[in-house]
Amino acid sequence: MQKPAIAAAITTALMAAGTTSAVSESNTLSIVQGEPGSPGTGNSIFVDQSSAAHSEVGGLSILVPGAWRDNWLAIAPYTEAALQLGSNNNADIQVSGTGGNVVLYQNNPGTSLGNTATISLDALHAAGIVGQYGSGNIADVAVSGTSSVGSALQNGDGNRTSVTVDGWLSSGTVIQNGDGNDMALSVQGDGTVAKYVQNGNNLAPATAMDLGPGIHVGNGGVSVVSNGATVHITQTRF
Repeated sequence: MQKPAIAAAITTALMAAGTTSAVSESNTLSIVQGEPGSPGTGNSIFVDQSSAAHSEVGGLSILVPGAWRDNWLAIAPYTEAALQLGSNNNADIQVSGTGGNVVLYQNNPGTSLGNTATISLDALHAAGIVGQYGSGNIADVAVSGTSSVGSALQNGDGNRTSVTVDGWLSSGTVIQNGDGNDMALSVQGDGTVAKYVQNGNNLAPATAMDLGPGIHVGNGGVSVVSNGATVHITQTRF
């Protein structure tokens, strides 16, 4: 499916999360559901920051969904509000620890099945990022580790991904452009970087293989367990 460009029309809503315990303090939660002239229906979001301190839940602005490539995060500026546009999107966000940052963008431009995102953060300064444009996309991002980053970016319909990041300064990214793609990415190890890009339709890891010490691609996806390793994989078929 061909995706149109999205104008960066952002409505901001700010809500300071109340202090509910000795742990939960100075958290920020910003959410917008719908946009002027298109309020949307059936969107839902659950956020738990009760075990977090100095955490933020916000959003990003998608400029051109069809151009989600290596520099996607650089050209998509952050906004103050997590966004659910269109209808029937669902998000579940769990944040604990200190200084976690969650970024969420969901846009279902049709009237069919919405997008689903599950984000879990449990670390100092960890970040979880999910961007979904299309319908029926599912993303599960779990981040644990100082300064770790987990990202799932989906542009199309019926894509599924799971991103798990656990380690000092680790980073994991899955980008899916197309429909019906499936990928799991697990990253562990100090300073480890891994990125998997799927361009096309109905793509998934075909066979198990070893890419190097501690780097394994299995039928379920890519697992990187190595200090200092860097892995970039692009899978394309149209």
